[in-house]
Amino acid sequence: MSVDYKGAVSKLTLLLGSVGGRWKAAVVAQDGNKNVLLIAFSFVDKKNMELWEFFLMNLWRARL
Repeated sequence: MSVDYKGAVSKLTLLLGSVGGRWKAAVVAQDGNKNVLLIAFSFVDKKNMELWEFFLMNLWRARL
């Protein structure tokens, strides 16, 4: 999922996937010079709504 964002960062992308039986979520950003920056990541043992809400709520609290 990509979100257009006006400001210093031109695009935020949420990456989801499974690694070694564990789920990962990561948010990366791309600036105007096409540099990619890791903003946040998390590894969890299972995929459920409560864990995604926790991850996304903490991103929101960080004011991304």
